[in-house]
Amino acid sequence: MRWTSIILSIFPFCFSWSNPIGHHVVHGDAHVTNLENTCHIHATDQTIIHWEDFSIGASELTHFIQPSENSVILNRVIGDLPSEILGTLHANGKLFLLNHNGILFGENAIVNVGELIASTLALSDEDFLKGQTLHFHGPSQAAITNHGTIRAATGNVTLLSRQIINPGTLQASEGNVELIAATDIFLQPQDKKRILIRVASDDKKELGIYHQGKIAAIETYLQADGNLYELAIKDEGEIDALVIKEQGGCVYLAAENGSLSLAGKIKAPRGEITALAQNVFVLDNADLSVSDLHKPGQIHLGKG
Repeated sequence: MRWTSIILSIFPFCFSWSNPIGHHVVHGDAHVTNLENTCHIHATDQTIIHWEDFSIGASELTHFIQPSENSVILNRVIGDLPSEILGTLHANGKLFLLNHNGILFGENAIVNVGELIASTLALSDEDFLKGQTLHFHGPSQAAITNHGTIRAATGNVTLLSRQIINPGTLQASEGNVELIAATDIFLQPQDKKRILIRVASDDKKELGIYHQGKIAAIETYLQADGNLYELAIKDEGEIDALVIKEQGGCVYLAAENGSLSLAGKIKAPRGEITALAQNVFVLDNADLSVSDLHKPGQIHLGKG
């Protein structure tokens, strides 16, 4: 994959580098206050806000104040600019960020939220408000790139896009990290079959996940709709599956229609590592570990 050229083409040099601007509340209630470099957004549960631009400058803070950690807010960018998060984003609840133009988290970006779902794909208001199966889809060619640190305190970190590039850090101490590269995705309520990818009929040569950074979560999922002749998932980073109450976590990588390459370090003590694809390449510098002093785990490699 042409990762470097892809990043440059998706994020042109035309950002506003400011806190989110141009908001319109289409459901629920939100009060937005801007004070110097800080934007406070008090929002009710299930609020939907349309933004002309949702970016955060390097010295700026955008802070969502929600009724509880279970409260959810959807932020949809309707303008023509990608979202560039260079500063700090806080939310005590669940936060959706949708931008079909692309989403970039900069090297010094700090995201502390209850839960994050970021996507370049479309999601209907109806699906969001029902809170059941969420159908993300659309023709966007843009990517999600994370160079910063994204932490979910009580839920998941979920990135959904045609391409996902992660040289940064993703943490979900009580939930999952989910990187899903496809153009037609169903995200179901929390269960063992949470993620369903519908295979696209278009050219999938630039679909994929490139993980170079660090991931720590109870469960980690890297899934890509791929092409048999293309590398759908490239893992060169670190993934840690956390042990909760003596129960090991899991790491699941799947490119059922393509190939995946393992060259990083994956640890799932007492848990499971599963890698499924048409071709699974385990390189010499890969380090897969599932055992500790008390209990062994399992490793599954094979065709999807």
